[in-house]
Amino acid sequence: MSNQVSSNHLNVDQLQTLLNDTNLEVLQMLIDMYSKDAKERIECLSEAVHQNDLARLKQEAHAFKGSSSNFGVISYVHYAKILELETQAITESTHEMVANLQRLYPNVVEDLQNWCRQQKTA
Repeated sequence: MSNQVSSNHLNVDQLQTLLNDTNLEVLQMLIDMYSKDAKERIECLSEAVHQNDLARLKQEAHAFKGSSSNFGVISYVHYAKILELETQAITESTHEMVANLQRLYPNVVEDLQNWCRQQKTA
């Protein structure tokens, strides 16, 4: 049943592994915590970009990549990898990637919540 959610943002196999290792109530709590953390990390990435702070951008991107990978949020992992590898300077492309993360946030949270709801009915 877990693979019924179709999302370009999620690796549902990773979520199923987390569910198998815990239970739905615990996983829902962890997803809620992750969602709040993701919002804060995206804000930190945005601040780093606007302050032209390449070191902070790399640090925040690395942490964001790790937590997003744990929850199977593949779209975030993709952007975080690119941001983490920024080596020379913050460019217009960097600004666009962070803006994309901000735009994706509501969709990712909705996909995670939908996946959890679906597990309740499975």
